[in-house]
This record gives sequence, structure tokens and C-alpha cells, in this order.
Amino acid sequence: TDRRNGKPKPNPHVSAGKPYDAMSFDKIVELAKAPRKVEKRNAQWAIFSTYCDFDARVHAVQRDRGEFWVLAVDLDKDAPNLCGVLSAIREALGGIECLVYASRSATEAVPKWRVLVPLVEAVRGSDYAEIQGALFDLLEEQDLTCDRTLERTGQLVFLPNKGEYYVYEHILGERLNIG
Repeated sequence: TDRRNGKPKPNPHVSAGKPYDAMSFDKIVELAKAPRKVEKRNAQWAIFSTYCDFDARVHAVQRDRGEFWVLAVDLDKDAPNLCGVLSAIREALGGIECLVYASRSATEAVPKWRVLVPLVEAVRGSDYAEIQGALFDLLEEQDLTCDRTLERTGQLVFLPNKGEYYVYEHILGERLNIG
């Protein structure tokens, strides 16, 4: 909703009938290496689903039609430094591939992170919330506070965007196998 008047913001893709652009995980890793520096309202974002039609931001549509190829974590509250995040991920998930990058509003004193975990096989939208929830449970056992709004199928995730403090780490390993 628009903060000024409380009314729903129009979705230009729905009204225009335009599909969203798709991007590979490898391309996102390249963005992390050399992120743009733009205001949040102009920042690139993604929903990690194969369903990209004009109504892709509608949660129910993604639940019914989406297939998700990346799990995403948002660590904004009480987040540790990069070493702490990487250690928690290793402890919770082993040596899986993941991309960790500082969010636009992060500072060295108050770090905030996005964690992207690519999957061996896509998961159905109808299973996505449960799988995201299980990932968050594992990470919370390692004292990471995950923003659970990312359990929603149509929730966007901001891609790398350089702020005051920016650092990233691409951990190579096997992709996470949910099966």
C-alpha cells in the first residue's frame, strides 16, 4: 500500500499485461560482484519463480503456478557480521552453494543480509511456504532472525544494490536438494 494514502499501489505489469523479465542465478552472482548503487525505489528485485507473467506478484497465482528455483533469506534484525552468517549457514546446511550480500541499508555497525540458496530442482509454489519455513527454522536454531515475510510466494527480494556498506560472498558447493 502507498504510505501516503493507505491505498493499494497499482501494479504496472498487471494493468499493462506485461510479463516480468527473468534472470539466472549466475547473472545475480555477477550483479553481486559489481552491484549498482541506486535508491531503493529504483532497485532491481526478483521473485525466484519460473512463473513471470504479468500477475507474478500475486501470491495466490505464484502458489498455483510458480516453481521456485532459489530460496531466499532476509536478515535485517540482530544480524551478525558476515563471518557469523556464513558460519550459521554452514552449521545449518553444510557445504551448499549460496550467495550472501549486504542489503542497501546495511552499515558495518548494523549489518543486514540477503542470502540466496539455489536448488537442485525447483519446488512447487504450493510447497514453497513450508520449505521456506523449514529453512528459517534451521537458521533460527543458529541464532539468525529471518524475516518470515519471504515465506509468501509473491514476495519480492531486492537484488544486490550497493549502499554505505557492501560486501558479498559466493560460497561454491552442491546446490540444496530438497528431495
